[in-house]
Amino acid sequence: MPTHTQTIDTSDGRFRVRLDGRADAPVRVFSNPLGPTLEMWGAQAQHFAQTHNVLRYDTRGHGGSVMLQGPLQPGSARR
Repeated sequence: MPTHTQTIDTSDGRFRVRLDGRADAPVRVFSNPLGPTLEMWGAQAQHFAQTHNVLRYDTRGHGGSVMLQGPLQPGSARR
């Protein structure tokens, strides 16, 4: 199955994303909670990549994704 990890630059900073599986298949998205990185979904991605295009990403401030600058407030990570 094809695998592709890349960083995407947005107006809010850089985010690390990974695609596994079939590009022509439905997309299944896995988002990590606070603490881990996109690698936590490795077993699930391997399983679903047989029938889906699996998108995983590092949430803000985790792994290869940017941390917000300035004071953080509840809900800041959702931006």
